[in-house]
Amino acid sequence: MVDKRHMGKIGFACSAVLSSFGAMAIGEGEATGFPVGSGYLYPSVGVEVGYDDNIFLQENDEKSSWVTVISPKAKMEFEGEATTVALNLGAEVGNFANSHRDDYFDGNVSIDVSFYPTERATFAVSAGYKKSHEARGTAAQAGDAAFLFDRPNRYQIVEAGARFAYGLDQVGAPRFELALRTDDRTYDNNRTATIYRDRDSQEAKASLFYKVMPATSLLLEGRATKYDYDVATLDSKQYRLMAGVLWEATSQTEGFAKFGYGKKNFEDASREDANSASWELGVNWKPLSYSMFTLATSKDFDETDSVGDYVDSREISLEWKHDWYTYLGSKLQFSYGTDDYGNDLREDDVWQAGVKVDYRLRPGLIVGAGFTHTDLDSNEPGLSYKDNVVGVQLGVNM
Repeated sequence: MVDKRHMGKIGFACSAVLSSFGAMAIGEGEATGFPVGSGYLYPSVGVEVGYDDNIFLQENDEKSSWVTVISPKAKMEFEGEATTVALNLGAEVGNFANSHRDDYFDGNVSIDVSFYPTERATFAVSAGYKKSHEARGTAAQAGDAAFLFDRPNRYQIVEAGARFAYGLDQVGAPRFELALRTDDRTYDNNRTATIYRDRDSQEAKASLFYKVMPATSLLLEGRATKYDYDVATLDSKQYRLMAGVLWEATSQTEGFAKFGYGKKNFEDASREDANSASWELGVNWKPLSYSMFTLATSKDFDETDSVGDYVDSREISLEWKHDWYTYLGSKLQFSYGTDDYGNDLREDDVWQAGVKVDYRLRPGLIVGAGFTHTDLDSNEPGLSYKDNVVGVQLGVNM
């Protein structure tokens, strides 16, 4: 069913890698859009009902529950000769049949504006607001005291970004991209624990691409991020420099590989700085037009929830999507990840396997069923667990 909130740093490390590739047709539905003024409205809604045999991710005395999640979304898009504007609205309502204290209502709104003044130049700006939560099981896994509270941690994020790109996508022509991002995260409740997580961050990323062949580009990428905590003494500056290649060797294979080095420097002299190799890799292989394998792996520093000074996260995943018929598709996924908590002895290993089947009743209407098994092994006593989720889904793009 819905993505498990308990995966924390592990489990989502490669999501950005995988999202670089287009999804298979089955499982998404076909958005048609309704003309509204000079734009188009794309509404959709998803309904998921599943059974979770360990909603608090406990090693012993597991608690199970039926969980229902309803997620309406809407996108309003305007497109001019040199400008596109997209307004996104979304919500997610969760209900736990055996633990109503964990029910939640999350929401988000964002706007994206892109401007193309010339063939070579692109400007884009975005802003967004998100109101979300951390399930109590997630907080227990993170090793802080939030599980002692009777409500999930709730927080808000205000974010903004800008991107500038210049150059041509052709052999022998360089292309430059500069991206800026800022966000402010504030927790609303359980303040004796969550006050130490309030923070804001600013990030700048510069990328240089050079196409050496029609389907191959070299790249050099640098990133600098600054974290400022309101109370915790975890303020730091994080840097990463990577080099790599993007390719589409044939119609069957595409991918990218970036390797480099990362460094994290703390302002508090009592905390030990960190440096390590860093990488991102993603490869799509389509042996058939209706079958695709995706291999992804990544390694980078992440912010800690409370244990240690930072998290050194690594993950590798393999996914297979296959359309058996035009109306029937499946997805198998396996992943393994590790979280090493910097300047702390804790280390978590996570295995996850899942299977999902989607059936297209008609364009824009998808029904599906899935099963996910997660096994976390931690050297911290009491944090290891096993969890199984089975559910059915209905997706409607109106």
